[in-house]
Amino acid sequence: SGSNCISHSLLVIIVLGSFSVVHAADAAILLPNEYVGAPGMPDQNNASMAYHEVIPKEAYAVWTEHFAPFGQPPTQVWNAWTPAAGSGVPWSAAGALFGAIPTVSLPESWNPSMAAVPPITADAYYMTMVEWPAPALVLGVPSIIVANTSVGSGAPFPSGTGPAVVFQGIPGTNWLDYPYLVVDDVPGNAGPPGFGDVHIAWVEYIEGGDGDADGNGNWFDDPADSFVIWAASANTGAGPSPYPGFIIQVVHPRPAVAPRAHQTHRPSLSVVGPAGTRPPIALPASGVYLAYVDFVSSSVIIDACPAPGLGAPWGVFGPFSVTPVALLPPYLNGGIKAASTVSIAVDNGPTATGNVYIAFADYTLGDADILFSVSGNGGATWSLPMRINQDSPTNGLDQWAPHMMVDVVTGDIVVTYYDRRMDSAVNLLVETWASTSTDGGLTWTDAVVSDAGPTPPVSTLVVGPGIYTGDYLTSDFNPVSGWGAVWNDGRNGGDQDVLFDNVRQPSGVDSDGDGIPDASDNCPQVFNPNQAITVAVTGDVNADVLLTSADIIYMVNHVFKGGPAPIPCPAAGDVNCDGQLTSADIIYLVNHVFKGGPAPCNVCTFAGLGWTCP
Repeated sequence: SGSNCISHSLLVIIVLGSFSVVHAADAAILLPNEYVGAPGMPDQNNASMAYHEVIPKEAYAVWTEHFAPFGQPPTQVWNAWTPAAGSGVPWSAAGALFGAIPTVSLPESWNPSMAAVPPITADAYYMTMVEWPAPALVLGVPSIIVANTSVGSGAPFPSGTGPAVVFQGIPGTNWLDYPYLVVDDVPGNAGPPGFGDVHIAWVEYIEGGDGDADGNGNWFDDPADSFVIWAASANTGAGPSPYPGFIIQVVHPRPAVAPRAHQTHRPSLSVVGPAGTRPPIALPASGVYLAYVDFVSSSVIIDACPAPGLGAPWGVFGPFSVTPVALLPPYLNGGIKAASTVSIAVDNGPTATGNVYIAFADYTLGDADILFSVSGNGGATWSLPMRINQDSPTNGLDQWAPHMMVDVVTGDIVVTYYDRRMDSAVNLLVETWASTSTDGGLTWTDAVVSDAGPTPPVSTLVVGPGIYTGDYLTSDFNPVSGWGAVWNDGRNGGDQDVLFDNVRQPSGVDSDGDGIPDASDNCPQVFNPNQAITVAVTGDVNADVLLTSADIIYMVNHVFKGGPAPIPCPAAGDVNCDGQLTSADIIYLVNHVFKGGPAPCNVCTFAGLGWTCP
């Protein structure tokens, strides 16, 4: 809907049915979230996605399917493809739901991460995941980190040069988990080595000799236990088989594990572009930054490697520490398993080239918020963390699980996360939101990403005193397809499903502060964050997206026969903005649909008419 009322002109009355031409709505249509997996299946969570590097709107996603309570088999990493991400059509209808990715050597799998590959090989996507035998997280049962490829365009994982084992666990000693994968696909970088390299980081949890001290079934999250971050890189540009080219321990000595919160230490990676970063830490092109949270020092630790694809060591330019971090409790209200996690991104765009950013969940104000810090000198110093979710501070409403990306074309920073701001009563219901900065992190604008409204944190996965709804969501930016994100929520009322969207990223003004940018808001002057998603402009009274004769018939039935009111509110039928629903609105709509007359005005911009959208 437009921001100004279109001036009225002489109406031409015609006879219904005389013309067959149908005019689509004049404003941009806000399409619904798309199901990535099949809705109503077992719990789905921990999703990751990537756009194809060349084919517009082709996207792949991977996630964990849980078929039994958490910690018990079977769990599988599933994958799906769509050739038309953002069309509003579920992925399984537009593309393919491939099902489980075959494992290399162990029966169970979970916690995947994926990225797209630049067009230098036949492979189009890389992914990594954890394989493990049942039961999980117990002494004597090792896990492994594996990698797979896909050639894309409808081919599942694996269909390229994989799969391959990246790292093998040691029986009776450790557990490997939470791998994170990035590919050096930054335009202007040279290689391989460099451009085309694939980097994976993960956590090794080490049993410290106190057994399962807290009795929660996890041998690797007790007071004597510790962890190490590892990173591996393949630099051949030919996929992960054989893999890796180099594998290097990042963290030493070993810090203690956060009690009951393994996911706290999940690492994040980001690649440096051709401009590098600024002195004194001048990391060159194809260098890589890594971030994780240290429970002991209550800080974000940032490390860097100038050339991981050539086997350069980590720690030459680090580690750096950003403090303090007030860690989230292991369980948020409603029993949601949660943790303070961090996401790191290098600005390779035109706005603040060479900046390094971190976004992390923090509990300083008594509820979970997303904090942001920037380094303009490669990580040597960091700005005082600022709160980027724009709801009122200290309101008792949680935001957590941030994932950050920077658009290399525009320089926009987008942080996507779980959010409870629309449930002010009990801080229970959950949505997915995103905060965007177009000025290098100085100012931020919020928008809702999920369109089902706040949903309850339902799950079939019982863990400790609460439930397991997942540890992370992800997003992707590339010059071909823009921005997109995958997450999971409980909109079906029984368990968690994975969904996707690419149009609800904040882009410009949000006049009414409801999280829907004006470009997509059906009522940009009325606070209506959970608006009906199919209403494109005033006049679409039956909410079928198009303005057709069906809307005229609907209005005739309402005005003259007492039929249903326009959807989602009476304002949708006030096409001439006179504050009433009369035959004049029907004539106006007839003139627009069949004769190309003036488009319905945006009633929401008019004060005092009394109309309110939900």
